[in-house]
Amino acid sequence: MNPARPGSSDCLRNACSMPQHACTSATTDVHFARYLLVLKLTPDLKSDIRENFTLALREWGEELEMSGRVTDLLQCYDQACQLFPECEAILSNMGAQLFRLGYIDEAASCFRKALRLNPDFVTACTNLENVCGHLVERWHFRMLNDRRRNAAYEEAIMNAVRAGCDSVLDIGAGTGILSMLAVRAGAKSVYACEMSKTMFEVATDIIAMNGMSTNIRLIHKNSKELTIPEDIPNRVSLVVTEIFDAGLIGEQTLSTIHHAWKHLLQNCETDMKPRVLPSGATVFVCAVESESIRKQNRFLYPGLPHLDLSEVDVVCQTGMSADTEEEFEPYTSERLCHLRSGYKLLTAPVQFKQIDFNDPEALEESLTGGQQQLCLSVSCNGRLDAIAVWFHLQLDDTLSLDSSPDTDSCWEQAIFPVLPRHLIDTGAIRENFVVRCGDELNVNCAFNGSCFRFMCTGIVHSAPSGGTQHPSGVSRTDSPCKDIPDQRCELDETCDMEVNVNCEKPLADNFDPVVGLQSSTNVQSTDRALYLLDRSELGRLNDIHFNKAYITAVQSLMSQAPSSQHNVLDLTQGFSPLAVQALKLGADYAHVVTENPTHKALLHAIAASNSVDPNRLSFSGCSFHELNREWSVIVSELVEPCGCLRQQVLEDIALASDDNTLDLHIADSINLFQMTTHVDIELCKLPYKKLSDTFELFTFDFTETRDDQVAAYLSQDHSLEVTVTDGGIVTAVVYWFDLTLTPDLSLCTLDPKLHWRQAAVVQRAPVGVSCGTLVEVTAACKNSCIRVGVSLV
Repeated sequence: MNPARPGSSDCLRNACSMPQHACTSATTDVHFARYLLVLKLTPDLKSDIRENFTLALREWGEELEMSGRVTDLLQCYDQACQLFPECEAILSNMGAQLFRLGYIDEAASCFRKALRLNPDFVTACTNLENVCGHLVERWHFRMLNDRRRNAAYEEAIMNAVRAGCDSVLDIGAGTGILSMLAVRAGAKSVYACEMSKTMFEVATDIIAMNGMSTNIRLIHKNSKELTIPEDIPNRVSLVVTEIFDAGLIGEQTLSTIHHAWKHLLQNCETDMKPRVLPSGATVFVCAVESESIRKQNRFLYPGLPHLDLSEVDVVCQTGMSADTEEEFEPYTSERLCHLRSGYKLLTAPVQFKQIDFNDPEALEESLTGGQQQLCLSVSCNGRLDAIAVWFHLQLDDTLSLDSSPDTDSCWEQAIFPVLPRHLIDTGAIRENFVVRCGDELNVNCAFNGSCFRFMCTGIVHSAPSGGTQHPSGVSRTDSPCKDIPDQRCELDETCDMEVNVNCEKPLADNFDPVVGLQSSTNVQSTDRALYLLDRSELGRLNDIHFNKAYITAVQSLMSQAPSSQHNVLDLTQGFSPLAVQALKLGADYAHVVTENPTHKALLHAIAASNSVDPNRLSFSGCSFHELNREWSVIVSELVEPCGCLRQQVLEDIALASDDNTLDLHIADSINLFQMTTHVDIELCKLPYKKLSDTFELFTFDFTETRDDQVAAYLSQDHSLEVTVTDGGIVTAVVYWFDLTLTPDLSLCTLDPKLHWRQAAVVQRAPVGVSCGTLVEVTAACKNSCIRVGVSLV
């Protein structure tokens, strides 16, 4: 075909316009092939079809990815990059797919190339941050910012080197800070091993920046792979390490140190006694009450508005490994002092186990594992929610560190939730886990070389309970719908649940027969199916204010719909019962966009127990467009529980300076991986200084008419001037959302009674201000990614 022939250009324009509206008449590979043909024959059309070509490439690439055709996928992107070498969107999409396929470094390279082409491309910037968050765990920043920890390690290393331990191996080197402290202490030979490729490269740069490349031999290996003399010439006299998680030994700590004693440390018979630093640890156990932990681990209600949930058992995945075939994390971690609801110690901390890292025989014995029964005496009235664990880390004879909740350390506390199925006696369940001073808790403690597991199996009351005293937790007469601070959300104090379940009844776990639909003589049946949800899903399920508001809005919108056929589409990510609730309210059909088998099974079980015809409920992945239905109501939760628009969760604080790292130059290298968007912020618990009044960043109007144009809310750029109300340094802009469900019903994600947390955009260059200063706030929102900058006017 001759591209210059009269009429051929029009034909090609028609060919390349077809994919824009023919999504149901041809497959994505045909769309992509058409574009390649058009671009080959008529290159001058490139600018006209660039956007549609990018969309076709992304859709075809996703199909290739799902079918495992990785080679074909890479070839398609190679062709695309040759045709559009300066298209930042293609590079960003390529990076996203490479990341999902496990090519992390290559993905980061794509995002960096996209940002070189367009530094303001928000999607690529957010994607690069997500990759950095994957490559460098956020706890590196917390550790480096813990000046007390770093100073204690420095002094302990100096003491060991002065005592003659002058050949050092740093296991799990991370940034290399402990290795550099050993050099500074005067060690003659220092070796460091780090298995993460990214952290190995970061440490290499940091060590060079501090002029210690000739003093430290950095090895890209796990310590268990090190051999003598290939990696290190001789056994060392000192091993330093900081491979401790919130549960102390969750990072293969015991097996790593045991291996070091067998293969890497000098024999104890030598003149200089070799040692491990830290020298040992003591583990403490305590029972705690915390509403925040409770809401994320146990379903607390026998029902929701218009829905009976008493026939399903729903708990968090955490801690359920012993009861299910699938392996879940045995514990989570929290900084107890930062929990929204606070916490209360129900028992005195009890010493569970002492570990001597300098006793190889004891370490070997610990690796075999074992079980132990603990009896914790309740010293404070309350409601039992979890077993909390922390540790005392002994660096040497005089120096120590502590991870207890009343210390400001880089470690969080390990949280083992108390779950109904762990309890042998159902009486504790009937009592809603209420404990009183003098009661005793039976705790089973299992341990092996990789982790501890704590499970509360029983509550022994000191005296028969009369069922009237409820000293803590949620009162027996409290309504969970009282005192909602957002006056725009006019909810009744009672939730008006069906089947005799309402919120004036006791706020109890749904395993509690006393407040369920059955008589108090019945107990929980362990034969019923158990449904395991993520903590954030349980937190949302327990947010009865949120659920009531949403289902009220659904009911209102259905009543206003012009059609007599009410179809509801639920796009909510994570588990949501709203589809079944809508069917109970009279919807004719509900479709849930999910591929999660647990969510499907749980919704089917809820529908069955509420006499809902299963044929009125359907599921699919992202292909709901093929249903050819008109929807009366589309339900979508736009804000993640962590506080940001739907996107990958980011966390923790960036390294601010080299002050906390004892003047070793680390910040410049590690800050390449810092986050600007931080989520899961509890603003009501966070110490901060407010520097301005609240101002509006964006408005998202999902009801706007578009006339086939791209919706305006998908891409927004704003700039506004804000007056500073107090002097200080602008380090971040915190944001939240006002969600309008109906004209007279809305929710605010800043409300501490709701399940949401907040998010913040940290400024890379903090801005000093004084009262009355004008600052310019620039904000961009593209592809659900938010960026905010602050500068002086």
